[in-house]
Amino acid sequence: MITTSLLTNRLLTSAFLTAILIALPVAGVRAQTPEIVNQTTDLTYVISDLFTWDLNANSETQGDPAVYDQVVAEKPKYQLTAAGAFSVILGSGVDLQDSFWNINRSWEVFSKFNPGKSSGSFTTLNQPSGLASARPGASFSIGPVTSGAVTLSYTAATFVPEPTSALAGLLLAAGLLRRKRRS
Repeated sequence: MITTSLLTNRLLTSAFLTAILIALPVAGVRAQTPEIVNQTTDLTYVISDLFTWDLNANSETQGDPAVYDQVVAEKPKYQLTAAGAFSVILGSGVDLQDSFWNINRSWEVFSKFNPGKSSGSFTTLNQPSGLASARPGASFSIGPVTSGAVTLSYTAATFVPEPTSALAGLLLAAGLLRRKRRS
């Protein structure tokens, strides 16, 4: 579910988008239901805005409203201007322990906007809760508007052995190699 900033009380700011997306959290309760929004006007975010993005499955499937939030320009004439904060919310269908998260991933969140007129980038990215403890070293990042689209990326943690483990492995390998030469 795409939500708005409580401070500005606006959603996808430039047109208020009709009743489809008026979804302010009530008393801190928020449904985590991804959706695809067909944007029918220019779209402008300002520095005080917050875009909340839901992922509800271990998937990158484009065009599936059950998987993740997407904002798609109905016509390529519409302009996208990005600023403000971007929050990542992981739904109940996401399992950070799954092997899906062992490699880098990406999701096109905004797409099909006018590439010649669209610009900007979200200035803040709020990492999802639970990521740091489940996947130490992993992170999400949000790119600038490029070719009328905005892509959210996930960078998997890379395993770097601690120096003593690496040294122990090297000594073990050297010992096995030396033993093999004597035989």
